[in-house]
This record gives sequence, structure tokens and C-alpha cells, in this order.
Amino acid sequence: IFLYIIFIYGLIVTLLRMITSTFNLALFFNDAFQISLYLGVFVVIRHISITRSDLLRITKFLAGGVLINSSFIFYNFFTLRVYGRDPGFMDNPNYMALSILVVILLLIVQYPSINGLLKKVLVLAMMLFLGYIFMLAGSRTALAVLVACIIIMLCFSHMKVKVALITMSIVLISFLSFGGLGLLQESGNLALINRLQTKSASEDNRISIWRGVLKAAETTSYTGLGVGQFKARFREFYISENNQEISRMRER
Repeated sequence: IFLYIIFIYGLIVTLLRMITSTFNLALFFNDAFQISLYLGVFVVIRHISITRSDLLRITKFLAGGVLINSSFIFYNFFTLRVYGRDPGFMDNPNYMALSILVVILLLIVQYPSINGLLKKVLVLAMMLFLGYIFMLAGSRTALAVLVACIIIMLCFSHMKVKVALITMSIVLISFLSFGGLGLLQESGNLALINRLQTKSASEDNRISIWRGVLKAAETTSYTGLGVGQFKARFREFYISENNQEISRMRER
């Protein structure tokens, strides 16, 4: 219901902006079409009967795709010496890191219920491998989401998951603290570590983007610009004149 309310509110604000101010119809149709697709997917999924076993099967296929993509990135890193933020078959390293995060969290939740020492070792090795690729992806956003998820799991999961999570965290922190990080970086620099160490928040383009969004919200008294109209007034709300990347984006 909340999603429908947001959608309807957006349409009302958009109609008001059409009547009361300059309005870019081309960008409106572009964004409205995309929003309609998202809403349509939600409605379809909402009315499809998916059992728990079906959802688990779908998740396993998704996890398989993430593992294949991670293996491809691993190959590029060690064989082709691709040291940048390689997203593999995806178009964005943040999406890659978030997909890895989903699989890691799923494995952590399932780990206590796995029977057999060999299976536990294989799953643990898989999590370590995905964690390594996670650092190659270099996504600080995904790292923040990971920390938030760990906190939530420690608060609301059952005791077995908490024990597994705490144990894995202690082992990982100990490994990184006692020479493990240097060992991992011998084959090449890890993008996530480099970005955490060398780039401050003041240099992040997203900070300037968020300031522009805040300025846009203040301009309309936090009621909204209408669908697609932030893009139409993009230059007006960009603040950071000293940021070269933002300046290039403003010129487009």
C-alpha cells in the first residue's frame, strides 16, 4: 500500500508542476515509463504464488550466477592483471558487490543448518572467496550495507546464526590484523582498501549530488519537483563548482 501511495503522490505533484511551472515532458515520459515498469513488476510478483521452495531454488540460481561472475573477476585479476573496479558481467561494481553481499548473508544464515564437515568447509571457503571478490569490487556503499546487515542480524537472528556470525567476524578481523591484509595485496591492490584509505568523503561526488538533492527539496518546500524534473533542472541544483567530475556532468 505504501508503494501505491508514493506512486499516486508523485502523479499528483507532477500534475501540479505541469500547471504551475515550466515542465519537461520528454524527461517526464522517460521516467514515468521506467517507474511504470518497476510498478508492473511489483504487481506481477505480488500476484504470483511463490512457495518457500521456489524462492530458495531461484536464490540458488542467482547465487550460481554470482559465483560465475566472481570467478570471472578472479580470473581477470590474477591472469589479465585487471586491477580496477571490475564488475565482471555486470555494468556497475556496486551492483556486483551488493549481489555478493546477498549471497554471503544467505550462506551465513544457512551455515548453522548445514550437515557434514566437508560441506561446512566448502561453504566457508565459498564465503571467503566471495569476501575477497567483494574487496576487489571496491564498493563503500556495499560495505556500509554489510555493516548494517550484521548489526540487524546480531539483534534479530537466532542464537546459532549469532554465534556463527561472531565467530566468522573474529576470524576475519584476526586474519586481517595479523598480516592477512598484506598477504592478500601481494597479488595486486584491493580496490576497497585503497578507496577507504585514500579518498575522503569531501572528495566524493555523491556528497555534492546529495547537496543538490537537498537544495531541490528546499526549493519546493519538500513537496517534490515532479517525475523527471530533477534531471530537467539538473544544473540549477548542482553546487560543487570546484569538483571536476560534477562540472563535466553539468556540461552534458
